[in-house]
Amino acid sequence: MKLDKRNRDLVFLSLCASVSLVSSSLTASELDFINGQLSANNSSAISSVSNQSGSSKVAKLDTAKTIEKEVNNHFEQAVSKIDNILFTQQKKLINTPSKLYQFVNSELLPLWNSERTLKLLLGASKWKALTANEIDSLNRTFDQTMRRYINEGMKFYDGQRIKLVSVNLNKKQTKGIVTIEISPIYLPAFKINFKISKSNDQWLLYDILVEGISYVKMKKNEYRRIVEQQGVDELLAYLDEKNMPRN
Repeated sequence: MKLDKRNRDLVFLSLCASVSLVSSSLTASELDFINGQLSANNSSAISSVSNQSGSSKVAKLDTAKTIEKEVNNHFEQAVSKIDNILFTQQKKLINTPSKLYQFVNSELLPLWNSERTLKLLLGASKWKALTANEIDSLNRTFDQTMRRYINEGMKFYDGQRIKLVSVNLNKKQTKGIVTIEISPIYLPAFKINFKISKSNDQWLLYDILVEGISYVKMKKNEYRRIVEQQGVDELLAYLDEKNMPRN
């Protein structure tokens, strides 16, 4: 198997898996509840001790680690579920377009933060200049782009197994990195990183790193060049053309 085909396989399969693996991740509300419970427990445990600034720092660190562990457990369950679905329903998803379309619309797209991805692709200044109608059109068109990636990814899926490696959140528990390992049948296992962030009380995925290459960084120059030179309508037309079904 050639390296270029492998890389294409990595990107498409990773996009397919990445959108879906956050399906059972903890919401922000659940994290806040856990944080509140842990904080209350830590507070009662040290209430009888004076001058506990050092202990307080340790308690906060323990709380952060505990929250991260809870998120990790949820991701582990989600990745296991996705691995099972892909492995056992491969033929149905590949051979029945309506089944794959329904699966993507109901289970995958709601878990991807398309708007955050687009903001990063276009840049803050260009995003602020957009009208509400342009933002809506871009979101809908990018969702269709995600459908295309997943459809193409399924063509390259041939039984690769997926497992969670780690979940790492930042200190504020607002962003994080999910790492999974994909084990092809005839190639060495490789790892993929996904960027996640909290949005409207949910953990949503917004970027993917394959072999150190960020999807956003790889595509942003193309998006920004089209908007700068020809405008948003041309970007929409460009994406629509690429999203058209190919024989």
